[in-house]
Amino acid sequence: MYSSSYSQAKFGLEAREPLHKTKGKSCGYYMRIVFFFSSLIQSLIIVSLVLFLIYGQPEKSAEERRVEELELNFNRLGENNIALRKEKGELGAQLAARTAEKAALEKDFEKLKTEANNTIFQLRNRLVSCCLIPICTFKKIMMTRRPTPPIVAPAVVTSSSELKMLQSLNAQQKAMINLIQTNFTQTVQYLSQERDNALKDRDTHHQDAITLRRENTLLKEQGTTYTKKCKEDFAHSLDGITTVTRDFLNRINSLFPHQLTFHLTCVKQQEQMEKIRHSCTNLSRDVENKFQLYLDNVGNKVCARFVLVCVCVCVCVTRYVFSYGYKTKKSQSSYWRGWYQRIFGSMK
Repeated sequence: MYSSSYSQAKFGLEAREPLHKTKGKSCGYYMRIVFFFSSLIQSLIIVSLVLFLIYGQPEKSAEERRVEELELNFNRLGENNIALRKEKGELGAQLAARTAEKAALEKDFEKLKTEANNTIFQLRNRLVSCCLIPICTFKKIMMTRRPTPPIVAPAVVTSSSELKMLQSLNAQQKAMINLIQTNFTQTVQYLSQERDNALKDRDTHHQDAITLRRENTLLKEQGTTYTKKCKEDFAHSLDGITTVTRDFLNRINSLFPHQLTFHLTCVKQQEQMEKIRHSCTNLSRDVENKFQLYLDNVGNKVCARFVLVCVCVCVCVTRYVFSYGYKTKKSQSSYWRGWYQRIFGSMK
């Protein structure tokens, strides 16, 4: 056969042999190891973080827990307070609306009450008129029937009709009597209540009048004692003027006996000294009289002002009592005016 020095081509499994034979482990093996360790480290880090979050925090003391509970309670109370304030505002608005509605309903009730009273009065008048009309018609029928002679057949019919009319009139009269009785009992009860209230008011105002009279007498006694005390205080505080005038007169009187020789020798000087003595005595007496008049005027003015103040107080109190009685019971105005005049008469 032909053979050459060149290599021939190989076919089949022989052609798949590697060109370079590996001496150690490949790169993928090492990469797998690196990825395994990195994933292990990541998982360890995650587990350590979870364990630190669960068991790493220090335990809180009882005081800190109490503080946290108090903070929570405080926040809860604040929220409740805000909610209650909102409810309070809403309830206040609702209350104002309800009061306005109440006032409107009261006005409507008063209107309806007046209308009902008017209708009751009108119905009573109509009932009275309806009761009076059949009576008048019955009287007219009886007056017209008197001259007519009795007839046999129609008399029965007319008597039955008249009997029915009389029965209806009797029923109306009974209803009217019952209505009058009920009205009478109601009016009697109302008048008895008014009488009891009037008696109570009379007793209270009688007691007020008695107390006012006692206070008036006490004020008068206090006024007299006060005037006496004022006069005594004025007189006691100004006794020095009387003593000074008395000493002045004594000195004047004691001055003249030492000068008798001079008076006997000189007539003109004696007359002049007498004039001086007379003028001095008159001056002292004038001072005493004017001072006494001044004291009397001051005492009278003080007494008059005190009495005027007492009278004004009594008048104000009595006017208040009179106005209160007049407002409560206008029908008793004459009674309280009589008491007012009695009180003023006692004050005068």
